[in-house]
Amino acid sequence: HRPARDPGPRSAIGEMASPQQQALQLKPEWAGFDLVRVGALVPVTYWRNGMLLISGCITTVNPMKNQAGWDLTIGYVDPRCAPPREITMLAPTAMSRYEGICQCGTSMTLKPDAKLTIYFNKNTNPMVLHLSGFCCASVRDEPIPIQIAQYGKRDWFSQTSKPKSDAMKVQMTEGPAMLEPNENAPPGLHRCGDIVLLHGELKDATFAPSSQHVGTLPEGLRPRRELRWLAALLRTEDQVRVYEHSVAVTLRPDGSISVQGGKVHIVDSKGQTRTVQQNKRGKFCFDGIRFSLVDGIPIELSRHVIDTRKGAKATQHSARDKLSYLVSDASAPDRTAVCVRQGDVVMLEGYLAWGIGRPPHAKQPIASLPEGCWPRRREVFFTRGGSDLQERRRVDIDQFGRIFCPEGVSDGRVELTSIIFVAAEPSATANLKPKDPDWDELRLQYNNTDISVVSASFDGRELLEQFIRRSNVFEWDLIGYDFARHAQRKMLLPHDPVPLRGHPKQDPMDLGSDRNKHLWSSYSKLLTDNFGINYFYTLLHVSDPMLDRIATKINMRQEDKRYLVELRQRERHRSAAQRQPGLTFRALEALASEISDQMFEHWDFKAQLQGALENNLSPPATIEHLFPQRKSGQDYY
Repeated sequence: HRPARDPGPRSAIGEMASPQQQALQLKPEWAGFDLVRVGALVPVTYWRNGMLLISGCITTVNPMKNQAGWDLTIGYVDPRCAPPREITMLAPTAMSRYEGICQCGTSMTLKPDAKLTIYFNKNTNPMVLHLSGFCCASVRDEPIPIQIAQYGKRDWFSQTSKPKSDAMKVQMTEGPAMLEPNENAPPGLHRCGDIVLLHGELKDATFAPSSQHVGTLPEGLRPRRELRWLAALLRTEDQVRVYEHSVAVTLRPDGSISVQGGKVHIVDSKGQTRTVQQNKRGKFCFDGIRFSLVDGIPIELSRHVIDTRKGAKATQHSARDKLSYLVSDASAPDRTAVCVRQGDVVMLEGYLAWGIGRPPHAKQPIASLPEGCWPRRREVFFTRGGSDLQERRRVDIDQFGRIFCPEGVSDGRVELTSIIFVAAEPSATANLKPKDPDWDELRLQYNNTDISVVSASFDGRELLEQFIRRSNVFEWDLIGYDFARHAQRKMLLPHDPVPLRGHPKQDPMDLGSDRNKHLWSSYSKLLTDNFGINYFYTLLHVSDPMLDRIATKINMRQEDKRYLVELRQRERHRSAAQRQPGLTFRALEALASEISDQMFEHWDFKAQLQGALENNLSPPATIEHLFPQRKSGQDYY
C-alpha cells in the first residue's frame, strides 16, 4: 500500500528567529544516535554564508514500518534554508547498530519544500544513517555555468594504445557527443565565501572504467590542489531522484573535471556489498562536490603511522598507476591533505599517504586536526576509496579532532576530500582531552570476533532487555515455540548476558517457594486435562467464581484452596501498590508492538528467515557477536 500522506513540517519551525543553527526536526520513527545510545544527540542543521550543512546521526526506532521503494520522509529543515532545487547525496548506512557500514549507503534527497527524504530497496533497509557531510548551496542567485566537454567517450584500450590506422582514429574522435547537460538542471556552481559548491546533472550516459573529460571550471574558480571525489549516478527509469551508483571524479588545479566509472556495486540480501562486471549507467550529478579557493593548514600523519614513502622512489608507468583512479603522476607531493577553516566551518581537502608498509591499527588515529578545528561530536563520512573493490571508505573524526578509519585501510592512502563540519566552540574544547590519546574511545569493534561491551548488550533496546529480565524460563520457551511454529524453523534468540528468571530444570516457572512447587506438581495434570491451564500463574489471574469452579472440578484440598486464595490476595495488593497510571490496553498494545520490533531488529529475523529458505540454519553474520566464542588452545596463553 502507498504510504500515508506526509503532514509536512510543523509551524514551530517557521516561528524560530534565526536559521543559523537548529535541531533537525525528525519524524517520530527516527531518533538521534551517537553510535552507542539512542536519542542521545539530535542532528543539527547549520546555515553559514549561503551554505546549508547537516551534522549528526540518526537511527530508526520502528524498522519494520519503513517501506522500501518509496520516498520516505525522515525530517525537515528550516524552509528558509531549503535549496531552490532537489539535492541528492549518499548517506553512510549501517544495517545494524552494532555492525560496520561496509560501503553501504542510502540515497538521501533534500527537496525545495524542506523535506529530507531517503530511498532504499528491500535489501538495504537502513538502521543507522549518518547525515554528516551533507552540504549544499541554499542561495537563490543565478549560478555560474560549467562548460561541459562535447566529444564522444572512448574506451580504455583506445586511450592506452595507439590506433592501428587513420580510419580508426577518425572513428574514435568523431563519435557522437556522449555527455550533455540536463536542461532542467544544468551544471553550475555558487561561491560561498572561499568555498565553491557545484550542482546540476548531465543526461543519461554509460561510464566505463576508462577516464573521461567532463568539463572545465571557470577561470578564478578552480581548486588549489588535485581533489578526488565520489559523485552520483542518478537512476533514470524513475521520476524520483535516486542515488544509484558512485563514480570517481577528479578536479585538478587547471580546472579540468574527469570522471571514471568502474564495476557496479550492489548490496545482497545479507547487507554485503558485492561487485558486478557491468558498466555504470545513469545521470551524472554534481551535487555535493565542493572545493576551497585558499590554502589550508597541512595535516600531518600520526606518529603511529609508519611512512615507508620517505626516501623511496615512486615507480613510473607501473600497472598500478595505469589502473588507479586518476592519481597524479609521481611528481605530485606524497601528501596534500589540508584543513581549511571559514568562520566555524571546517573543510578537509587532499589525501594522506604512507606507502605500502604495515597498515595502522583501526583503533589508532591516522592524523589529528589542529586545535580549533575539532567537531562538536563524532562525525562519520564517506570518502573515495582506492580500488573497484573499495570505492567508498569510511572516515571518522571524533570530538578530539582525531581521524580514524574504523573499518580498516590497507592500501596506504586515505582521501579526506568531502569532509566538512562545523567546529565546536573554543570554550567547549579548552580542556577537552581523550582518556588515551593513542586509542579510539569508540567501543564498537568492527570486523572483530571478540565480543565487546556494547555489541553484547541491549543498549538502545531497553524495552527488550527489561522484557527478558522479567520473563522466566517457561515463558521464554513458549515464545521460542510460537516463533518456530510461524517461521517453520527454530529462531535464534540469544539473550546473554541478561539472565532469565527461574532455573531451566529445577524451577522453570520461577515459583520460588516449595509450597507453590508442591501445589503445581499435585494439580498440574488435572488442570491441563480439564481446563487447558498449563501455567501456574494463570491461577492468579482467573476470577473468584472461576477459581471456585476449578477447585471443585479437580477436588482441590481445602488447605490448598485456602493458601491459593491468600496468595491471590497478597499478589493483588502488591500489584495495586505498584501499578502505574496509564496502563490501558492501548498502551500495553503499543508497548508489545515496540518490544516485537526490537526483537526483529536485535536478532535479525529477516536474515534468519532468508537463511532458512536456503537451508542454512547457522546464525547470520549480523548476530554472530551475540553468541559466545569458542576459544582455541592458543587463546589461553
